[in-house]
Amino acid sequence: MLGDLYGDDDGNGGAASTSYRSAPPSSRATNHGFVGLLNQGTTCYLNSLLQTMYMSHELRAKLYALSDDELGADELRQLDKAEAEEEARKKAEAAAARLQKLESASSEHSNNNNKKKKDEFKDDPAYEPLIEEMKSAGFEQYHIDLALRASERYLNDREGLFNWLIDHALPDDWQQQQQKEREEAEADERKLQQEAAADAQRRQQEAEAADEPDPFPDEFKDDPTYEALIEEMKSAGFEQYHIDLALRSDTKYLNDRESLFNYLIDTPLPDDWQEQQAQEIAAREARLKRKQEREQAKAAADGTATDTATSSTTAPPKKIKYRRIPLRVRQLFASLQLVDEYSVSTQALTKSFGWKGNDVGVQHDITELNRVLFDALHRSLVGTSGQDLIPSLYRGTLVRNIGTPRATRPCG
Repeated sequence: MLGDLYGDDDGNGGAASTSYRSAPPSSRATNHGFVGLLNQGTTCYLNSLLQTMYMSHELRAKLYALSDDELGADELRQLDKAEAEEEARKKAEAAAARLQKLESASSEHSNNNNKKKKDEFKDDPAYEPLIEEMKSAGFEQYHIDLALRASERYLNDREGLFNWLIDHALPDDWQQQQQKEREEAEADERKLQQEAAADAQRRQQEAEAADEPDPFPDEFKDDPTYEALIEEMKSAGFEQYHIDLALRSDTKYLNDRESLFNYLIDTPLPDDWQEQQAQEIAAREARLKRKQEREQAKAAADGTATDTATSSTTAPPKKIKYRRIPLRVRQLFASLQLVDEYSVSTQALTKSFGWKGNDVGVQHDITELNRVLFDALHRSLVGTSGQDLIPSLYRGTLVRNIGTPRATRPCG
């Protein structure tokens, strides 16, 4: 939400640390009862600002006084629950995939060992001449194979092999055993071919899904200020598609009306914008259709396919609306006040800003960060009983006094 506003003071581009959480000196709160904030890369200025806000009793009390309904707390809890379940599902799938890989490797190793015990000697160049020689002496190939399974040294020990064949007669049902081994070998071969085909199909489906990201994700549309911004700018005569193009270029315009207005004036819509918009809609619909077809094919393969007519008429899930920044700030304040820990994380809050990846490694100017955060908090509270919270607490008044210098009395 706040975006990548500033570069690093030392010119390094604000590269984020690979480890944001350093081990705290204690797992419990300090003796004086205050709780710290974990640093994410270079969020020390943000942490200082948040601690200062937390120490403002009026701000804290009024945020607590806002009702859950007007902030959409239930929707946030549903979203958090869904995200936690999705994360747990992904972890479970990853664990199952690792287990399956280990079991497959173990099974393959076992099969290879069995094959080595039974059949590796057939790859030896001495095997075929030995078979011809022993068959000409009246022995069956299956009899010779049994001897070589007992010891491969017989490949190069004719006398020892001959003695073994004399001492160990073929069992009465050797032909049935031989036929059974052939059938098992053919079944194993078919299974390997089926597994290879299924694995190839799975890789192809995964590749198709991975190669088809959403070309127009437009995540800024989930921001609570988006709808209000669209209404305001449309009333000024701008097209929604024009505003979306501006926000795709930089999401900072969500909270910078003046810059957005200048962008819209300086960057007019292309002549074929309506055709571009129609192509985007068609691309989204085609991508969604392909995704549904892949899901149906996967469900059919897993034996969990659902009725197509029913699934096609199912209404899409309702888009969750909530005021994420005030809720996350309030949650953080509650943690600072109630938990018995040395420090707590700000990741949920920075995620509500829209920060991703290296954004937490960007060094911010504290004054500008203060202004942007308060502006975002104020805009998120529009339409609630706390919409005047920020102005009432922090709006100042500039006073100018004009006077004349005191006249100097002449001497004498």
